[in-house]
Amino acid sequence: VTDPNNLTLVGEFQDARLANVADIKIIGQTLYAASRNGDDIATINIGCDPAFVPFNSGADIGFDPEGANCLANDGGPFTLAGTYSTLASAHGVWSDNNYVYVAAAASGLHVFDYNGASFTLIDTYDTGGNAEAVWGDGTYIYVADNWLISVYTFDGSTLTQIDEISTGGYIAENIWGDGSYIYVVGQNTGVHAYSFDGTSIVPVASYVTSDARAAWGDGTYIYVADRGSGIRAFRFNGVAFTEIASYNTIAISYDVWSDGTYIYVADEWGGLTALTFDGYGFIEIASTSQFSLRIWGDGVYIYTIDSNTNDVLAYSFDGSSFTLINSNTSTTDVRDI
Repeated sequence: VTDPNNLTLVGEFQDARLANVADIKIIGQTLYAASRNGDDIATINIGCDPAFVPFNSGADIGFDPEGANCLANDGGPFTLAGTYSTLASAHGVWSDNNYVYVAAAASGLHVFDYNGASFTLIDTYDTGGNAEAVWGDGTYIYVADNWLISVYTFDGSTLTQIDEISTGGYIAENIWGDGSYIYVVGQNTGVHAYSFDGTSIVPVASYVTSDARAAWGDGTYIYVADRGSGIRAFRFNGVAFTEIASYNTIAISYDVWSDGTYIYVADEWGGLTALTFDGYGFIEIASTSQFSLRIWGDGVYIYTIDSNTNDVLAYSFDGSSFTLINSNTSTTDVRDI
């Protein structure tokens, strides 16, 4: 980000295994992506530290948009770094800089080591449901598992479940934490807050929205991507949610992420949108023309999935507009980034 008022597309990477990307995460110099139809876990070098992308069929990918010699088949700066076939549908991905964790639907939670060139599967755990999303706080790993929420530790060789709790009927689609509470979104049941004391998960509060798909916070506010209703901002005091404001994006708000200055919303049909929030209301700064399904950033670039083409896209934002830096074209169903 050279100008805080503009997002600029910096690059894109094309690979058949990246179709239908569902989730992406940036860790150091590697990006990891999850694809619904892919059959590998892959990483893409991005020039600094690795970032990761999970695939719905069981793939992760890594790339580096800053490397001077990182040229992909489309002439962009992304380059395929490594893949691993999970033989499952990879729905979500997260990394703690040491290991890569993949929510692999009915195959549960998978843990990999990635050495910059190849993946090594270390352990798996049958979560008992359909693992949709994974997130960690550096000590514990949290999994949204359809009708379950579960917590694990990993000692470098073995996953151990600490606790699990039923959602009470709602489908846990995504999960994130702010260091104090764990936030789970459950579509038409809204956003749910849980506490975890190292032993037990305890439900704390809920707030019903029309179709919550993702949550993220900046230390002051919790932002919820609420599909047809746009982006919502909440305060949470440890007891209850208070809605402060909302902003309806063009079409379907599917994911949200913030760099501390701007809030970025992935709109499945309307593109990537950058907004500011002053504690009272949202102001839209810029948007892209490409569709956007998931979103993640590394402080330099913003990565998203084109929900129409399944491309993984890298943008820069200068405070007023986006610039597409590069993209990766895929024929598989990428689920997360």
